Amino acid sequence: MKSGWVYILECSDGSYYTGVTSDIDSRFAEHQQAIDMEKRIKGWRRQKKEALMAGDFTLLQELSKSYMKSERNN
Repeated sequence: MKSGWVYILECSDGSYYTGVTSDIDSRFAEHQQAIDMEKRIKGWRRQKKEALMAGDFTLLQELSKSYMKSERNN
């Protein structure tokens, strides 16, 4: 029988996330990466979030480029 871990994480909203893994270190690193991405996306404008939700990666790239240009000009 393969051994594993059951883990419970407290989320930033106070809820709990329960999971199972055989490699706790890798799974923790995966959660950290998700948190980093969540923080990044939270800072995006509405239009960029909508492009991501729609799977429109071309528009997502264009919105990122236009934002970077406007930031450099300020």
